[in-house]
Amino acid sequence: RYEYIINFINDKHLLSHILENNNNEHIQEFVKDKLDILSNQDKKSGSQEFITRKFKDDRLKERYESCFIHDDFNMDDFKNKAEIFLINPNMHIRKNAVYNIKNQQLLKHIVLNDPEKSIRLAAVNRIVDENIIKDIYTRSEYDLAIRNICLKKISDDEYIRDILIKTPQYIDIVLDELDDEDIITDLLLNNWNKEFYPYIGKLVAKIHNLTNLVKLASFANYWKVRRIAIIQFEKEYDMLENKGTNYFRTIKLSDLTYYYIITHGKYLDVKIRAINKITDKFVLLRISFIAETFIERSTALRKLRR
Repeated sequence: RYEYIINFINDKHLLSHILENNNNEHIQEFVKDKLDILSNQDKKSGSQEFITRKFKDDRLKERYESCFIHDDFNMDDFKNKAEIFLINPNMHIRKNAVYNIKNQQLLKHIVLNDPEKSIRLAAVNRIVDENIIKDIYTRSEYDLAIRNICLKKISDDEYIRDILIKTPQYIDIVLDELDDEDIITDLLLNNWNKEFYPYIGKLVAKIHNLTNLVKLASFANYWKVRRIAIIQFEKEYDMLENKGTNYFRTIKLSDLTYYYIITHGKYLDVKIRAINKITDKFVLLRISFIAETFIERSTALRKLRR
């Protein structure tokens, strides 16, 4: 019976204790045999662990070397240069190497291939070529950290518009870089997305062209865009009028603009606001006859009677 018990014991300390405190020769022999078996297993395990670790290190080194062996990069050219450290499995050595590299294509290769996130981020931060940044953005679909850095480095408004059409959730990142009034107008008018909602005011504030503001006030699907656009139009018009521009002395452009919004616009809310802003009685009288809805016509008449 004790043979079975000893065979189940794998604790060397417990077996040694049994050996020292038991006088039964048969038990002592079994315990010694068991200790010998465990010792041999440890030796084999240690040897196997060493072999496994060496194998992993060799494979890791091969993996990093293979990342940089292709047509664009000649490993022979790396000698005596910082780039040689890029094939080192030690991430700290590779990261320090990145800080000494200016080659934009090589940095791009690191961003797209190095498995360590901190090294990829360090590399993309050193890239200044916008075309390379765009390529990295396109090829880093599942690396949001890399994409965020790329977005902050892109100044091409048309490219930003295309990004926002596909991924409108990036609006908070690219907002400061987006300055083209026509592109902003197109986004709010033709490519509206609920992700833009918190930034409507900031986007419309970038628009100073009266024509674009009138378009938004007349045709934007979302009511808040229309409202902010017409308020922005009023501010821009007042600024121009206060400057004493000759054009505004000969014609009341604001009344004509409001007339256009009323006759061409799609939405009643902004039309009513436009009617209430008109000061020219002839324009109001005309609206009271030709406006599409009763509420527009009656609003114009009430304004005439004041």
